[in-house]
Amino acid sequence: MAGHRPEPTKAGDLAIAEDLGHQLVRLVNMASRAKAQLPSIAAEGIERAAYSLLAHLVRQGAQRTTALADAVHSDTSTVSRQVSSLVQHGLVERKAIAGGFRNRSGRVAGVFLIKPSQKISKPD
Repeated sequence: MAGHRPEPTKAGDLAIAEDLGHQLVRLVNMASRAKAQLPSIAAEGIERAAYSLLAHLVRQGAQRTTALADAVHSDTSTVSRQVSSLVQHGLVERKAIAGGFRNRSGRVAGVFLIKPSQKISKPD
């Protein structure tokens, strides 16, 4: 339509956009800090995507593999591989769920959580 002008942006929309921009900057900064703080581990083969799992565990607490996969929009098999790497490097531990069912490999279902010895703080 000729002469059609878009509605002025609402103050609420600007606040949401500003908050989103702030959160994106924080995400980039957190990823940079994590990479800088863990250079020896990164050299040993932790996939970059695994750091998002680590951040999710810090923020949300103990999670099953399927919940982690849903949270990061990834396949369960991919997340399982990445979490196994975090476990091998001592950043995450697996805890069996009391009375939990067994998965296909016969292993009792469990959750993954940040090891208490790790000094990883929650983001601001």
